[in-house]
Amino acid sequence: MRFANHSAGDLSHVAAALWEGRLNAPFSTVALGRLGLSNPKTLSEELNGLAELGFQSSQLSILLNSVADERRTSETSAPALELVVTGPDVREEARDTAVVVEQLFSEAKATVLLVGFALYDGNAIFRRLAERLDANADLEAILCLDISRRGTDSSKDDDLIARYAHEFRTRHWSGKRMPKLYFDPRGLTVEAKKRAVLHAKCIVIDNETALVTSANPTPAAYTKNIELGLVVRGGSISSQIASHFASLIKSGLLRPLDLSV
Repeated sequence: MRFANHSAGDLSHVAAALWEGRLNAPFSTVALGRLGLSNPKTLSEELNGLAELGFQSSQLSILLNSVADERRTSETSAPALELVVTGPDVREEARDTAVVVEQLFSEAKATVLLVGFALYDGNAIFRRLAERLDANADLEAILCLDISRRGTDSSKDDDLIARYAHEFRTRHWSGKRMPKLYFDPRGLTVEAKKRAVLHAKCIVIDNETALVTSANPTPAAYTKNIELGLVVRGGSISSQIASHFASLIKSGLLRPLDLSV
């Protein structure tokens, strides 16, 4: 991104100097330094590069002012953060994990991404999400969950996967329409030292709101354990999380699990 290392104030200052004719090409580090900039060398290189492409001083001034305005807007629209906890003596300033998760599922209009490690009593955890998925044909639910070989279990990979799919359908999901489920195949590695687990825990709603938490999707984690998380509303964090897992899926690092009967 051009001018990424410069503040909105610095860019506006240079724009004014360009517009008033106090600064002209070629742009030297010394000349820019006299304006009190924090990083004159980099800005000198960027401005000279644009000048070589034919940009005039007036055009550079308009460009710098536009970048500065956009930067100010992004700086003032910082994401809102909310503390989310589970455990005894919940502080009044924080909200309960189970309540927040239920609300997030209810808010979803287009997509729900849920990532978790341990899963227990999913029917209770996913009840609201399953209802929303059945009621809204446009809603997509993507679950990234851990399927790991336990201890010295020597079962075939396909058997472990089929067992998990059956358990999910019968014990963890009450809806008619199934979510899309993905897992990390490295969790099935026979050699324990090379085995990896999908350990992240988060929920992303419509690429706009995210809960990043220590809580697994289990009743104990949502209602009893001592857990801590943050809800992030606004900004780009939610879309970055969603993009990260979308990339893992697209690259094949996370594999789909067929939940059809």
